[in-house]
Amino acid sequence: MSEQSRKSAEEAAAAKDRVVVYPKANELFIDIDDSVSLAVFDAHIKILDGALGGGLLCKKRPSPSGAQGRWHITVTLPRPVKDAFERILLQCLLGSDRLHEALSWVAASNPENVQHATPTVFFEKPTALPAYEP
Repeated sequence: MSEQSRKSAEEAAAAKDRVVVYPKANELFIDIDDSVSLAVFDAHIKILDGALGGGLLCKKRPSPSGAQGRWHITVTLPRPVKDAFERILLQCLLGSDRLHEALSWVAASNPENVQHATPTVFFEKPTALPAYEP
C-alpha cells in the first residue's frame, strides 16, 4: 500500500474516531450488517473451509458501530490471498457488506485510486474489543 493510501485511510478513520486495521496476507475481513448476511457467512464458511482443506480460523467481534446484529469477522486462511480481487470475491461470497465490496472492487480496479493496492480495511475503535470465537 502506498504512503498516500495509508494516509487517506487513516484520515477517514480518524474523522470517525477509529483506527485503520489492514488484513494480513492470509486474512479476509468480513463486514456483517444484518442477520441474513450472518446466515450467509455461517453457511458459506463451511464450503470455503472444505475447499481449502480445513483449518480456517474465524474471529467474530461486534462492529465498532455498536449496532445490534453488526459484526466484524476476521477469517484466517491456511494460505495467502492471491490478490485484492480474490480477497474481495471471497469476502463477498462469505456475506460481507456487498456495497462495501463493490466499492472495494472499484478501488482495486482503478490504478489511479489511492486505495488501489489495499482496498479492504476495517475501521476499529482505538481500544479494540477482545475477539472471541463465533
